[in-house]
Parts: sequence; C-alpha cells; structure tokens
Amino acid sequence: MQDYQLAWMFFRDNLRRRTYPEEVAMELLAYCYPPYIRKGTGAKKWAIYRQIVDLDINVPLLLLMLLKVIPGFDSKDGDVEDMASQYDRWLNHDCEIVRPFRQFEYVFRPNLYAITRTHIYIASENEREFYKVPRTAHEGFERIKMDDNVGTMTMNGRTYLVFDELLLYINASRKELKKYGIERVGSIE
Repeated sequence: MQDYQLAWMFFRDNLRRRTYPEEVAMELLAYCYPPYIRKGTGAKKWAIYRQIVDLDINVPLLLLMLLKVIPGFDSKDGDVEDMASQYDRWLNHDCEIVRPFRQFEYVFRPNLYAITRTHIYIASENEREFYKVPRTAHEGFERIKMDDNVGTMTMNGRTYLVFDELLLYINASRKELKKYGIERVGSIE
C-alpha cells in the first residue's frame, strides 16, 4: 500500500496533467527499463524521470495511473477509464501498433545444461551441440550455479551466450568464442 501511495503522490504532483499520457508512458518505459534510451527527452522530463528512479517509485503503478487504468490513492470516481473504452477509442482513431524498439527485441533461452569442475556447458541453438565454456575464461564463471540465468539469446539475427548475473553477453561468432576459449562440442566431457 505504501508503494501505491508514494506512486500516487508523485503522479499527482508531477504527471497528472500531461496532455499526451501515452507518450509519457512510452518515454518512462524507455528511461527506466533496458535499453535505457535517454536521448531526446527534455530537461524537465529528464529531471522527473530521474526522480522516479532515485526515489524508487513503482514504475508499473505510475504507468497504470498515466493510462487511467487504476485510480489514484485519494481519488474520486471519474479519474479511471474502462480499458475496453480506451481500447475502442484508440482503435477508432486509426491507431496502429508501433514497435519503436524492434532492434532491441530478443529471445532468451535458459540453456545451462551442465557444470563440471573445469567447464560450463550451454545447450546450443543446434540440436545435440553444446558450448563448452572454460570456467577460467572470465572472472565469476567459477561462481556459476545451475539456477543462474545462463543461456543463449538471439537478437537481430545474432546469437549470444548470456551470463546474466555477471552482465556478460558473448557474441557466438567464431572470433569471440575463440577469444574466450569456448568450443562447440557434441557431448559433455
């Protein structure tokens, strides 16, 4: 309830009277979530969005308030719109679904298959093939556990090995694999 109240107070003081709330919602998403696009935002909006991050305000709640899906903390009836009527309104204005960040879309597959004393095995995108990653190839690999977010990611037609906890994303090109001493193998050794 405290998150909701804090989000409402911030919304009331800073975002309530925006002319284009959908646009503000998109900017807020781009500012607060990867790939963190912060260009093209005016200084005032940038300061407001920075405050949201600094105060650790619940962004999903702010988005729902911007889009008038949920009422404000001390609101009266009338500041919430039915989502179906919003959807109809958007459709009747010849709206289209735009994917402005298509180049940043990706598919992550948690493919960690096995961990031995010397290597980490990640199932490849090819059947019956594994990436054999030396545990000495990068600082932190020795701490990898089976429940970590390790796998493969496909983005823009390229495959990456993902070690999410380490924030390490290795392009699966021959050059990069060789740099880390990573091999493609057909079995666990």
